[in-house]
Amino acid sequence: MAAEAYTYGFAIVENYRALYGMCVWKGSPQYAGFNRYLHGRVLFDSSYDTVVNANNDTLYSTTFADLRAEPIVITVPPTGDRYFVIQLVDMGTDNFAYIGTRTTGRDGGDFLLVGPHYKGDLPGGGGSATSSSHRASSWHWPPEPRSMERMTSTVWSPSKNG
Repeated sequence: MAAEAYTYGFAIVENYRALYGMCVWKGSPQYAGFNRYLHGRVLFDSSYDTVVNANNDTLYSTTFADLRAEPIVITVPPTGDRYFVIQLVDMGTDNFAYIGTRTTGRDGGDFLLVGPHYKGDLPGGGGSATSSSHRASSWHWPPEPRSMERMTSTVWSPSKNG
């Protein structure tokens, strides 16, 4: 039973550890807060331990979405000829959607990320993805460092954006 509990819980605990370092502990060098992208500026080496095993040849942009109250919009700029992918992961580390060259194309756009119990209105147009948890992470492999600053996540509210 203990081995099963460890196997089930390990990914959730590791994901929460990364969430804590990026969104809760303001003294962390990786701190960005919820719903804001942290854009990597240097490649990772073996000393990086916020996530279990990051690639050492990839610049990442990362956000943890807090979807308890409202959805967020992920705005992606056009990427031209370059490949990119945004992996959307729930707190159990299950992939539930991708935004990227192979799934949504290279034209960019606004993509809605919705929590599991949200019942409000949704804006028209664009695609949406529903997370099975109230918090989700987005890991982005950008096409080039200059485009990272144009990629944003913002809270969408029917009362503010309706």
